[in-house]
Amino acid sequence: VDGVPYDWSVEQIQKYFTEKCGEVSEVRAPTWQDSGRLRGYAHVCFASQAAKDKALALDGAKIGKKGRYLKIEPAKDPAASKGIAQADIEGKRRLFVKNLPYDASEEDISKVFKTCGKVLEIRIPHNAGRSKGFAYVEFAKSESLRAAMELDPAPSLSGRVLRLDADTGDGPKAGFHYRAEAYKSNLGPKSSKGKSGGKGRGGGNAGKLSLF
Repeated sequence: VDGVPYDWSVEQIQKYFTEKCGEVSEVRAPTWQDSGRLRGYAHVCFASQAAKDKALALDGAKIGKKGRYLKIEPAKDPAASKGIAQADIEGKRRLFVKNLPYDASEEDISKVFKTCGKVLEIRIPHNAGRSKGFAYVEFAKSESLRAAMELDPAPSLSGRVLRLDADTGDGPKAGFHYRAEAYKSNLGPKSSKGKSGGKGRGGGNAGKLSLF
């Protein structure tokens, strides 16, 4: 359902379709992280085919104080979309996760996918330590990536439904810097050489001053 008033709540969406169509079993409506307001679209599940048909008939209906028009269409078949994705998964091990809460840690993300298989590494692109809302999850086996892509219903974290895709590129850009939390959770690089200590410049002679 697209065209949902931004100032509505999930409860209002459920009430509207229940009164117009029949029993609603579930409503999923993404919100903006900063304001908590709806993004203007939702996924509505009905308890019967008859209720679903009535909802589809509401396509184009005008609602809300500002007169938004609903665009309603059947949800895409999850099995079909996953079938298309399988071609891109073969031999891959890295998952691209979007719509993450900004405060999600590497450990939080790891727990979401613990049933899929061993997670080797999680990289959260950030700005001064603050997450940008997406991450790369690297599994030990490609079968684990497949299992993550086939999770049904889609996994969620802190009330946010995650959007998953197989990463067919090279992951984060060159020069990517891990967050301090990644090292603490053992979900960062396996070696922290160059982070501190060592025999490189400034390392190996701690406490000594040198002109050259």
